[in-house]
Amino acid sequence: MMAGIIDLCPFIKTNRGYASKFNNLIQPLSQIFKDGIQICFLKIYNRIVIQILFDSSYSIKYFRISFVFSISQILLINLQDLYRSSIWIIYLHLFSLALNNNNIFKCLFPSSYVNEIKCGVLQWKKENEINMMKIVKSMAFWNGKVLKDVGGYFLDGQKQGFWREIIHNYWSQAEVYVIGEYYKNNKVGVWKYIFHNNIIGLGQYNYQGQRIAKWIELSDRFSNRSQITYIGEYQNGQKIGLWEIWYKDYETKRNKQIGGGLYDKINSIKIGRWIENCNNFRDCSQVIYQGQYKNGKKVGRWDILYRNQQSEAFQQIIYFFGQLYIDLQMESQIYQFDQKL
Repeated sequence: MMAGIIDLCPFIKTNRGYASKFNNLIQPLSQIFKDGIQICFLKIYNRIVIQILFDSSYSIKYFRISFVFSISQILLINLQDLYRSSIWIIYLHLFSLALNNNNIFKCLFPSSYVNEIKCGVLQWKKENEINMMKIVKSMAFWNGKVLKDVGGYFLDGQKQGFWREIIHNYWSQAEVYVIGEYYKNNKVGVWKYIFHNNIIGLGQYNYQGQRIAKWIELSDRFSNRSQITYIGEYQNGQKIGLWEIWYKDYETKRNKQIGGGLYDKINSIKIGRWIENCNNFRDCSQVIYQGQYKNGKKVGRWDILYRNQQSEAFQQIIYFFGQLYIDLQMESQIYQFDQKL
């Protein structure tokens, strides 16, 4: 994964013909995406830039924050989620310089923030090997410190017995543990997800290591402020029937359903009407998509809805004729994104 990094501050301070040159500066961003997204000229309010250029007392930090808020509205639909064939993340170096506490930066680009914070190193160490039976104990370390009670035993090179593991995206904001039993390297029986000493998910494996029956599983990006869970049924490791999508608010602790849909019972593919969360769904970026699936592929019209917080109703962002229009309600300007289908 790579990112486009542009520092606009030197440009703003040294170029008085800012409008056309800023447009040229933004154009390369459209080249980052391989599925034809074009990001139209991102307008910075003239009054802000002019004040920076001609008023030395005007705070460059205020400009940065204003610019961050403008871009946050433009990117609130999470482009990387809408166009899943693109895995690139765009972010401007300006954002990381703008805010001392990074609070807004976290909300705008949580994936980038996660990459910044998740610099800790996860290590596994095997010790206490007993040569006669080839029993090895495995322990986990995070940033050089032992993760308490995390790990388990190997027997003849295979995981065996009770294990306590961590989720794949474990970090300081997603301290989730998974506990259960292994038999000859396969997960068997009931496994549970533990978060802040509470069971937040669970399900059952058969002796082939396949998920079966009802499950409550976590999203791939589960964290304190993105507590998304999926509830539904597995059959021989395949999702079938109705699945629900739930979101628990970090502040209010309320857990409410925000979406869901059907999986075909034969091929385990999405069918019919679905309401899905965006990949970066979190407390300050609550975006969902709703539309139809046919044979596992999206078809027809898909609507995009957004809300600021859980207590509000989702509001639709207009979608038609292959284009998205977002009314920013800021100086009555409308920003347009072209979408090539």
